[in-house]
Amino acid sequence: MIMGTRLFAGLVLALCTVAPAAAQDIVGAWNMTYATRDGAKMSSTLTLKSEGGTLSGTISSARGSVALDEVSVKGDDVAFAVIRVGFGDRIRIDYTGKVKGDTMALKMKVGAREPIDVTAKRSQ
Repeated sequence: MIMGTRLFAGLVLALCTVAPAAAQDIVGAWNMTYATRDGAKMSSTLTLKSEGGTLSGTISSARGSVALDEVSVKGDDVAFAVIRVGFGDRIRIDYTGKVKGDTMALKMKVGAREPIDVTAKRSQ
């Protein structure tokens, strides 16, 4: 029976250490950073909130604040989009990635361009 107990305890520990993020786990402020194709360092703040079980939020940067669209969390997968409006254009920016603890590893995709790696770290 001791062997079975150890096996069960090990399985529980393994499940706890790789448990996927829940929607509530990502609520709060995150510092996002990335480098543009020409090497410029960019930063912004991602703020996620949950109201009545629905996720929403904003991205704020030197360019202003914009509301998130289509926020979803499934396991450790996270996705959201923003629509930037400027100079008469509407530009959709899609973010997809994984949450692991206090870090999100995201891909930012603008139109047909190659995605850019974005790192988000939970604000303290």
